[in-house]
Amino acid sequence: EIYTLSLHDALPISGTSQWPQLGQSPRRLGTNPAEKTLSPGNVGDMRTLFTADFGSNTASEGGPAVAGGVLYQAGFDGSLNAYPASGCGQPSCQPMWRGVAGDDFTSTPAVAGGLVFIASADHFLYAFPAAGCGSAVCAPAWKAHLRAAVVDSSVAVAGGVAYVGDFTGHLYAFTAA
Repeated sequence: EIYTLSLHDALPISGTSQWPQLGQSPRRLGTNPAEKTLSPGNVGDMRTLFTADFGSNTASEGGPAVAGGVLYQAGFDGSLNAYPASGCGQPSCQPMWRGVAGDDFTSTPAVAGGLVFIASADHFLYAFPAAGCGSAVCAPAWKAHLRAAVVDSSVAVAGGVAYVGDFTGHLYAFTAA
């Protein structure tokens, strides 16, 4: 089975179309007061901007994060994929770059301070360079060991600190630099 990400858009991505972490902000309210692109008058005009294949068994329970014109999506295959949020000019896009972990990602990435944060079932929090590394596959800028796997716990970044919980209930806080 092939899993596909489809990005829908009514109008071009604007500077206010940012969703850098689960729930849009550290408070996870799920709202973006600066969003002025979508309205009841144009939501019916949404169309598929692009799709991206994740291959076999690589869907994710987490959603994408969008920041700085890049859409970040993680998958069960342990890959974090970065796509141009405005598309690639083709119906199907390949990632601009990928970050790879030793096990699956089941949460939404968080973007802050030039880094993309995501934790894995391999007991690590990863911080990848948000701009990529100039190669197809990027190593993390840093990673931190966690006591247990991270399953369905999305990183929250607030005040320069990245927070994440593991499967056994431990909460971690790391300087997000």
